[in-house]
Amino acid sequence: MALLTNLGVAIVLFASTNLDHVVVPIGFFAFMTALSLALACSLVRHPALSAPIRRFGRVATPFVLIGIGVMVLVEVGTVSWITGAASRG
Repeated sequence: MALLTNLGVAIVLFASTNLDHVVVPIGFFAFMTALSLALACSLVRHPALSAPIRRFGRVATPFVLIGIGVMVLVEVGTVSWITGAASRG
């Protein structure tokens, strides 16, 4: 997983450091966001990829986002915590 994906870790990190130490993570986050947006824009404008992305994007996007959500819940142990609590009952 990417650095600082856990909100609890990010809050503690930013609350316990001064401005000098926060500039680099925020700058890196901004750079990576700009890079991913530029990549997405270039994919949608690519002649061979634009038509399939525009045609299937609206259908595929909810499934991709739900899949990412499920993957996060499984990786952080939420699913096993819920199933364990339900079995104890």
